[in-house]
Amino acid sequence: MINNEELVYWWKGYVVITIRGKRLERLINRMMHQRLAAWDLTRESEDKAQVCITVPDLFQLRKSLKETGCRIRIVKKIGLPFILQKMRRQAGLYSGAILFLAMLYLLSSMIWSVEIEGISVPEREAQVRQTLADLGVKPGAFKFRVAEPSEIKRQVTQRLDNVTWVGFGYKGTTAYLEVVEKTLPEQPEPVYPRDLIAKKKAVIHDLFVESGTPMVKPNQYVKPGDLLVSGKIGSDEAPQLTAAKGKVWGEVWYVSEIRVPLKLEKAVLTGERKTRYYLHVGPYKLKVWGYGQIPFDHYVTRDDRYSLSIGSFTLPIAWTIEQVQAARQAEVTLDEAKALNMGLKLAREKMVAKLPEDAEIVEENILKKGIDSGKVYIKIHYSVIEEISMAKYTSQGE
Repeated sequence: MINNEELVYWWKGYVVITIRGKRLERLINRMMHQRLAAWDLTRESEDKAQVCITVPDLFQLRKSLKETGCRIRIVKKIGLPFILQKMRRQAGLYSGAILFLAMLYLLSSMIWSVEIEGISVPEREAQVRQTLADLGVKPGAFKFRVAEPSEIKRQVTQRLDNVTWVGFGYKGTTAYLEVVEKTLPEQPEPVYPRDLIAKKKAVIHDLFVESGTPMVKPNQYVKPGDLLVSGKIGSDEAPQLTAAKGKVWGEVWYVSEIRVPLKLEKAVLTGERKTRYYLHVGPYKLKVWGYGQIPFDHYVTRDDRYSLSIGSFTLPIAWTIEQVQAARQAEVTLDEAKALNMGLKLAREKMVAKLPEDAEIVEENILKKGIDSGKVYIKIHYSVIEEISMAKYTSQGE
């Protein structure tokens, strides 16, 4: 238990010092004669001792140190004055930490994005966003200044038509609104008599008819305009007209030509780089280091982004390191085999891009290849299975 005397010493501040000198005994006697506040004296040798002394009395000891030729070394500083001194030296650190926590609290209390689920019509989503903005739910708003979730749900439900249920809440700094709209019964499409005809030359691969009469078989050749599925059903004496419906797949042929240069310009990194650092706070981006123009004529960039998370909660603060790497244009020479493979890959990518999504390339043959004017020339034949039917509406008199 701390007694009153120790508490006084702590309040004033005291130090543990080591004293060295040949006249150490004389110095100790002078300390006792001057009635200095010193205690816990320990003799380690004839010319060395350790003692505790208050800070005010330490200054009074200086004259005796000069007269006896002894020297001291402060081993430890104890007491309130030293604690306050340390806090003053680290005031910037403490204030910075407090400011950081305050900013962190404010940033986490703000809405940085609003996400809406359950609405597929853009115009209707824009209406919902405006409704939320009127209620204060928008990027940059503080959560504690926004209406209660129950009130937001009630207002959205009142202002929107054909809504069954509305859910609202927060996930970190994102406001989520989920809307369940009323499902209206689909109106049946009007049925008009029609046939299905071929829209391109093909060999029938397969067909699936939901309604109508099939007029072709697999492996049969058709040309544009040929009848694939007739809208006439029933007997020849009393036919009925309906809307032919189904899918007809045919094997279609395409020819593609492509040229690949044997010499290409390619960006090669030189090793020089410039690094720039960015601080992201919500939707805002602030450059904190790496000012000035990029000193390279040609360069490539690479971004490394680091987010700050606490558990499963990602804070709206991120740090990006952008590496700007100098590059130069270098000429690369391809051999014929490599250029051929590159050409086949590019030709296939172009072919896939112009085909329907459900089309399938089943065969690929090189019709012609060679080198012309420093380029590899390739002519390729593709066999593709795709849907080839299109509707042709008919009238009762046809």
